[in-house]
Amino acid sequence: MTKSKIGYTEGPVTKKLFFNAIPMLFGIAFAISLNTIDSIFIKMVGTEQAAALQFSFPVIMLISSIAMGIGQGASAVISRNYGSNNMDKVKRLTTDSLIIAVILVALFVIIGFIFFDEIFQLQGASSTMMPFIKEYMYIWMGGMIFLVIPFLGNSALRAIGDTKTPSLIMMVAVLINGILDPIMIFGLFGFPRLELQGAAIATVIARMITLFASLYFLKIKYNMLSSKIFDWKEFKVSFKEIMEVGLPAAITSVVIPFGIFIVNGFVQDYGVEAMAALNVASRFEMISLVVFMALGSVLGPFIGQNFGANQTSRINDALKKSYIFSIVWGLLMIGLFYFIAEPLALFLDEEGEPKFVEYMIIYLSIIPFAISFRGINMLISTSFNVLKRPWYSMIISMSQMFILFIPLAFYFSNQYGYSGILWASVLASIITAIIGSIWLKSYFGKLFA
Repeated sequence: MTKSKIGYTEGPVTKKLFFNAIPMLFGIAFAISLNTIDSIFIKMVGTEQAAALQFSFPVIMLISSIAMGIGQGASAVISRNYGSNNMDKVKRLTTDSLIIAVILVALFVIIGFIFFDEIFQLQGASSTMMPFIKEYMYIWMGGMIFLVIPFLGNSALRAIGDTKTPSLIMMVAVLINGILDPIMIFGLFGFPRLELQGAAIATVIARMITLFASLYFLKIKYNMLSSKIFDWKEFKVSFKEIMEVGLPAAITSVVIPFGIFIVNGFVQDYGVEAMAALNVASRFEMISLVVFMALGSVLGPFIGQNFGANQTSRINDALKKSYIFSIVWGLLMIGLFYFIAEPLALFLDEEGEPKFVEYMIIYLSIIPFAISFRGINMLISTSFNVLKRPWYSMIISMSQMFILFIPLAFYFSNQYGYSGILWASVLASIITAIIGSIWLKSYFGKLFA
């Protein structure tokens, strides 16, 4: 493997940062949009099925977040070694990251099936809801390997500066999933009507494609997989380096699904319509955050490569531009959701449920005020991870959840009901972004003084 010209240590910062984020923007947007389409299709099947999908969402996010956290660890160490031109180490780290992915899948499947009922009962899922949850999750968990390994593989590709290939892989998979979804959910073209099972099967088939595509590009195009026989000593070294960033990054990422888990616990008290509205509305919020996910997927390798090459001024410039973009984007989203909240809720109200519409409008009217700050929090977390301080990211995220959001949500929900839970989330995001940005600036100044 020889170093290509797709790295981030040379060229205009703005062009490298934002232009390389564009392919990832489309890839992630496709993936998030598909989840939204899933929710809409399932809502057409029934409100109970939509609520069941919302109960499944935190578990799916939990596993995805752990995989993404480990992927951030792999990306951080791979990008630093790529920046310092240590190509043999890049191959070793990439290969061992995929081995770690296989181990993770085995653990997830075992734990998931053993404690399945307990996991969902903790969220407040009723006995009548459990059969719907099992319809979807049993199939999804069986295909988990097709989700986790591509996360790690695509992280390695982004670490060397290739954002187009991971984006293309995601887009193709999403298109296939989008085609299969209505066919398998509603039983079109002679297929049986499988509803939640059909949605899960479509997802597993699409993810299977991402697995083989990711391995193809890693091995054939970039020769990033080592052909050496497995060496336990080398694996332990790689494992330690990846997990030094990956473990706290995974814990940080887990805060998001844990937050959804907590929100579900608060919201389920307001009925199945509130859960269904949360399931659908939160997908549109995720779409608005896609730009930050795309930018973060480039910012991490950008910082890593320039950190390895000792290009500190480029890192500082990239952070400033990223903050400005976050604020502008958040303001745009506040305006957009203000105009579309009510017509969107009415459009999605297939069963004439006024409570569903009410909860949708409340969510889409309040949460946009947190978007800028959630984006800044994502960028701060990415920066600390690559700058060898992933535990700082974890402390910030854990504080946001346990010190800010949960107490505020408990108090505000008692005082203001459903809307109070959402305002608690907004306030927690704002406070965390302010504290995190000050901390990162201070650490950056000390690191490169």
